[in-house]
Amino acid sequence: DMARLNNKEFPCGKEYFENKQRMFFGDQDGQGKKPIIVHNNHYYTKLGKIHRFKEAGLWSVDKNQYFSNKSAKYILYRNPIDFGRRNRLTLRKERDALITALTIGKLLKRIVIFPKFHCHGCENNACKRATNHCSFNAHFHVQTFDEHFDGMYRENVFLNHPKVPEAIKTSISPKIRILNKGLMRNMSSSDIAFSTGDSDNISATHIKSWLDGSPLRDFSVLNFDSLYLNITYNNPKWWNTIDHSLSFCNYNQRC
Repeated sequence: DMARLNNKEFPCGKEYFENKQRMFFGDQDGQGKKPIIVHNNHYYTKLGKIHRFKEAGLWSVDKNQYFSNKSAKYILYRNPIDFGRRNRLTLRKERDALITALTIGKLLKRIVIFPKFHCHGCENNACKRATNHCSFNAHFHVQTFDEHFDGMYRENVFLNHPKVPEAIKTSISPKIRILNKGLMRNMSSSDIAFSTGDSDNISATHIKSWLDGSPLRDFSVLNFDSLYLNITYNNPKWWNTIDHSLSFCNYNQRC
C-alpha cells in the first residue's frame, strides 16, 4: 500500500527551509506540528547542507568536540549597520568585517562565531524575512570556505546548542568596541573601548597586545559590538587564503 506523505510532517528542503523561511534556530517555532523528518534537498554541496542544518538547530554530531570543548575560545560580533543596497555596499562592508574577525581569530587563536548578515543581494524565499537577516550561506559558498577554515568558525546559533558547556555560555565578555577617537563619546558605561586614533585601520601587533594583554583574555567569548575596521597584517599567505575562501554565492549554493 502506498500513500502520499503529508508535506507538513515530511517536508522537503524547499518547503521546510525556503517556503517557511526557516534560517536560524527558533524560526517559525510554535506554528503547527513539528515535522517528523526533514529532507535537506533543493540544495547543493554536502558541506552547505550541514551548515544549513546547524543554523536551523538540526545538527548534533559532536565530532572532535565541535560543540562540547570546554577549553575552546571564541569571538562573537555583530553587523548592526545597514549601509544600503547601492552597489551591494552592505554586503561588501560585512564581508570586510568578517575578514577582520577571521584575522583577529587567527591572531588570538580563537574561533569566530558568525554574525547575522543583512539580506541585500538575496533573492531566495528563505531570505525574504521580516527580520531582514540572513545566514552566512545566503551570501557565500560554504564548501569553498570550509576548504580553508574548517574548524575555525561556528554558525550564528552555536551558543544556543545544548551541547555547548555552560562554562562557555556564561563566560562572555562585556561588549568590546574598537573605535576611532571621534566615536568614543558614544560609549556606554558598561562597554570596553579601544581607540584606533583617527583611523579605521589598526595594526595586528596593537590588537594582539590590547586583547591578549588584558583581563579580557580570560573570557571564553570575546563579545565585539562590530568590526567595521581593517587590520594591517603583513602576511601575504594569509591574505591569499582570504581571497580564495570567500566566494560570493546564492542561497542554494549553486554559484
